[in-house]
Amino acid sequence: TFPSNLTMVNVTIRVDVDCFLLLDGEYIEVDIKAKKLTKIQLPAGQHILEFLDIENPDIRVERVVDWSDTSQTYLIVIDELSDLITETNQEKAETLFQRGRDAYYDKDILTAVSCIKRAAEMGYNVAQVFLGWLYDHGEGIEQDNFEAVKWYRKAADQGNSTAMFNLGL
Repeated sequence: TFPSNLTMVNVTIRVDVDCFLLLDGEYIEVDIKAKKLTKIQLPAGQHILEFLDIENPDIRVERVVDWSDTSQTYLIVIDELSDLITETNQEKAETLFQRGRDAYYDKDILTAVSCIKRAAEMGYNVAQVFLGWLYDHGEGIEQDNFEAVKWYRKAADQGNSTAMFNLGL
């Protein structure tokens, strides 16, 4: 809530993911849902708006706004958050996979399987191929052809040629 002496403007917000809103660094109590129009009154003037993904609050999009004309209704459209989330998740999956691969070569099989499986579950196709190979060969995990095919197929569906080759074998 804002002090009653502030001049307010009508703002309509549309975002691509559920998010929190900060106005000049202060949290605004409003429920902003993905792909829904949210109508809110905010103080007129120049402000910095920050939209933070609910699942990953460190992923944010910032907008500098100037709402000088109080007779207008303003529209803010944020459609970059989902791209940032995808990029961040890809980076996390790559890091997990690298940790798992390093652990595998260091003979720390439990850590290797754990990290590689998490990266594969995040959709990282290189990890999916490696996990498929681990299941295929019973390496640090119980040999399971069905699981091997499942993970190879997930990677092949993303265009991974190694996975396609392993499926062919």
